[in-house]
Amino acid sequence: EGLAAAHNDTGLYLDEIGSSTAKGFGSVVYNLAGGQGKAVLDSNRNLKEQRAWRALILSTGEISIRQKIEEESGHNVRAGQMIRIIDIPAGNLVENAHGHTSEAYARELKNRCGRYFGTAGPAFVRALVNTYSDAQELSDAIRILIGREMTILNQPASDDHPVQLIPPNVSPEIGRALLRFALVRLAGNLAIQYGILPLTHKDVDEAVRWAITRFLDDAHLMPDVERAICKVRDFLLRHSARFEVIYGDDTYIVRDRVGWIDTQRRLYLMTDDGFSEACEGYDPKQVATELSRRGMLVRSESNRLKYKTKVPGHERMRLYAIKMEFVEGEADPETTEAEGPPEANPELPF
Repeated sequence: EGLAAAHNDTGLYLDEIGSSTAKGFGSVVYNLAGGQGKAVLDSNRNLKEQRAWRALILSTGEISIRQKIEEESGHNVRAGQMIRIIDIPAGNLVENAHGHTSEAYARELKNRCGRYFGTAGPAFVRALVNTYSDAQELSDAIRILIGREMTILNQPASDDHPVQLIPPNVSPEIGRALLRFALVRLAGNLAIQYGILPLTHKDVDEAVRWAITRFLDDAHLMPDVERAICKVRDFLLRHSARFEVIYGDDTYIVRDRVGWIDTQRRLYLMTDDGFSEACEGYDPKQVATELSRRGMLVRSESNRLKYKTKVPGHERMRLYAIKMEFVEGEADPETTEAEGPPEANPELPF
């Protein structure tokens, strides 16, 4: 908190995040990005003034934020954590060494950063102050300019850029993360306009596009509900032995049962505990709602997410009824509501 507050309204650069020993690293990510410290009482039980900061955070390291959270906590990483500190798989950062070897170019770049550190930032702030009459005018202008930047980044493919940079209908989480790329692009272009950076607008555009492409190509980048759907699918594939087959071998003993398999209607019938285990920490109700929206969940009542049925040897119960097509391919979204049983077996569902 002290380090973040000391870098208020500037950049906070954290080297080698993998060396952090903090437990619950996911909470560290939320706290850093949240911009406010913990509420603490003094010896008289009065609330101390909380530290606050607003900073752009950049970290380098051999492991990603996602890997660090999973390593320290053993829990699933959340989409909210993934967009608060964005993972960008860098690979080879020096793509143009300007006639030098990559090693020599990186060494010279490091030397010049050390020599001129602290020069561009104050010059940039002075230029902003001289351009706008007050903070409100600056804030209003930045909002408008950010909107223009997002419009440019969302443009369809063209001759200059044959691939559409940002795919249509990205999730809200990804959309919020992309605003940060738009801010970086705007800052770079303004710095060129003010004569602070000896670059071209094309240089800035290509750099931002390079980063966005790698960000969007990250295989681990998906909304929480999508991660949960994958968890449930993997669970069904890995734990088929924990389902009792209704019309199968009665002598087979199922250990740690999580539900039943109805081979006639091709359904996985899962108990509350079994479905919660399959969701692995994600909200079962939200996951079931998404399964229903995708046509993968059978419901006997339109206002409930479960299927009211009776299985041999048990009282009538409500279970999560997942179509077998879920692990084989997409189901038909038009058949999610109140599916009836086959004529040959009318006594099971209600």
